[in-house]
Amino acid sequence: MTMVSRQLWTRFDDWLTDSLPQPLENALRSGHRYLMPLMQLRVPLFLLKGLTGLSPTSTGTVLVAGQGVTIEVLARRFFEGEPECEAIGSVSLFTLPCAFARWRNKADLVIARVPRSVAGPMSRGRYLRLPEAVGGRLAVPSDPDDLSDISRSVRSNVQSVLRNALTWTVSHRTEDFEFFYREIYLPFAKGRFGDLAFLRNRHSLRRQFRQGGILWIEHCGMRIAGVLFQTDGSTLRLVSLGALDDRGEARALGALSAIYLFSAAYAREKGLDWVDFGTSLPLLNDSGLMHKRSWGTILTERRESRHDLLLGWGRCGEELIRFLAATPMVIRHGRTFAALGAPGSGTPNDRSLDLLGRKFLMPGLRRLYVVSLGGARPQDGATERSAPPRVVTVGAGASNRVVDEIDRLGRNFERI
Repeated sequence: MTMVSRQLWTRFDDWLTDSLPQPLENALRSGHRYLMPLMQLRVPLFLLKGLTGLSPTSTGTVLVAGQGVTIEVLARRFFEGEPECEAIGSVSLFTLPCAFARWRNKADLVIARVPRSVAGPMSRGRYLRLPEAVGGRLAVPSDPDDLSDISRSVRSNVQSVLRNALTWTVSHRTEDFEFFYREIYLPFAKGRFGDLAFLRNRHSLRRQFRQGGILWIEHCGMRIAGVLFQTDGSTLRLVSLGALDDRGEARALGALSAIYLFSAAYAREKGLDWVDFGTSLPLLNDSGLMHKRSWGTILTERRESRHDLLLGWGRCGEELIRFLAATPMVIRHGRTFAALGAPGSGTPNDRSLDLLGRKFLMPGLRRLYVVSLGGARPQDGATERSAPPRVVTVGAGASNRVVDEIDRLGRNFERI
């Protein structure tokens, strides 16, 4: 997209934010989500090179098509330390599959960020398809004590909030929005994610604030954290959060856990059914998603997301298995989600597979596929069970072979 078109879209977005009724704005944004990414007709290509960590001298290469937070995080996880990055030009979005085919056997890994509207045809039978972002929502419990029964970590978080006497209030004042945006949200996002921080549009946040408010977390009468929320039907959506956290004091007091706890309390007070915990990276060991998982959230689609990621490789060696073990990810599996990972070391056995399932599976994930250099283990009794296994091994191979195996297993399990 050219600079001029970006400026025009920014003005149009501001007008949407300040002028249109919400139903009409939602309809226009829905069309924008699928059509606007197609205006970026050329995709930049980058070649990353660096140490993989498999041995002191082992190196690898990753071809990256497109830019964005998720694709950068995913690509960097292939390496030990910061890789060298070389811009190698750009290609048309519609000739990208040909460029990927040329590079798949040259690079250890290829990753592309493409519009969701074309990701399906581009990925079919060749590449794994990941959502660029995922959501999580929690059913509002009728009893506040139900939250503390979800997991050991949640019980500990709740006890920390109560022990430190954290309280909450809700504000709808415009000046509070300005303070939240400048003093809490921006510094917190930049401090947490650095150069990978994705900063939300101020005008869009202001519109969502008008449809909700800010829930403040207070300690000894002082605001130490907050979350901007939006009420959408029967759902309380947590849009952006932050904390006055220069020295980590707010986190130590349990401020971020208090946001989830008190948001559920506010939603219950307002008679709402769900709390939407917001956007996470599609990586199952990402701290944000793991924290939300501990609260019992259900993994969901992000309707605001406009792109998917395509992931492919030609040879599945130890470097790739190490990458998959360190980067368990959410993949699209038909109309649902599944997970993909690899064993930490050796050939997976029943105990290691059970541990992987306990660690990473969550509501909203169909099953976990574990790529193994030792080949797929027989799915003993799978055709005789009333329910298919939640953790399944697939043999290592080129990405198209892994995709075919996952699709085949998925079809077989549907017949059970």
